[in-house]
Amino acid sequence: MVLRRDVFERVGGFDEGLRHGEDVDWMLRAVEAGLSVQVLDQVVVDRCVHRGNLSHDTAAMTRGMLSVLSRRAARTRGGAPDPTVAVSVVIPVRSHADLLAQALESVAAQGEAVAEVIVVDDGAVGGDAEAIAQVCRRAGVRRVRQAGRGAGAARNLGGRLARGTHLLFLDADDRLASGSVSALRDELGGTTSGTAALGLTCEFTDGTAAPTRAPVSARVRLLGAMLLPRRDFLALGGFDEDLGRGEGLDLMHRAQAGTLTVVDVEVTVLLRRLHAANGGIGAGTEDYLTVARRAIERNRGTSR
Repeated sequence: MVLRRDVFERVGGFDEGLRHGEDVDWMLRAVEAGLSVQVLDQVVVDRCVHRGNLSHDTAAMTRGMLSVLSRRAARTRGGAPDPTVAVSVVIPVRSHADLLAQALESVAAQGEAVAEVIVVDDGAVGGDAEAIAQVCRRAGVRRVRQAGRGAGAARNLGGRLARGTHLLFLDADDRLASGSVSALRDELGGTTSGTAALGLTCEFTDGTAAPTRAPVSARVRLLGAMLLPRRDFLALGGFDEDLGRGEGLDLMHRAQAGTLTVVDVEVTVLLRRLHAANGGIGAGTEDYLTVARRAIERNRGTSR
């Protein structure tokens, strides 16, 4: 098969958690994503059959294919293995593998409250790419790669690939507070669409770099503190990939302008790290002004 690289990345690449059947899994996801395949009636590859072929391990291949088919069945049922709230945590990353490791540790500490974790490598290169891959392997989480298209595009990819009923978007340099995902799930009470749960955010500094302001604790509209129904996320069209900053606020405004109900939860969920490289601190205001203007225009349209 020959295909464009951007198509491969859009589908999400191979699932590195599969040892067998990862090619079949990719093809199934590609077809589900609407990929058109033109079949040529000619030999392209001469496949060598030998004792080292992984496919000779019939039992392992059977387990692998059952896993592939199980995943497909979950996707066709609406992205969840059962009707209860199943949480997929999506983490975009391009560098700072050491901070990613801390973020993943905080996710692992949530226990069974988290059904899956998807790390989206947004075009990391060289040592950063290898370090991120190692961190994901050690944590036993799924990693997919895309060209450096930005955090919004990375979150959209993770949201499309997720199998949970609900999404939580965590930045790689932040952490989740202990027991926070369970608290958000409990608030939803099994509701799988139409309602999101929003917790508190507590900011902190770790001394590695001087932030541009002091940390605060507040209920701010940050996606890392929100459990969002995947169905509603997809219906909204995901994040605006043309926005370099403020895409989370934009998504929230669009969600609340529609039919999504946001329930406040009096529990600290997001531990937001403040450091000099924070994209939303000390950054330009053009994208934020765009988000604000769009929100005002939507409010005007609603009030008429």
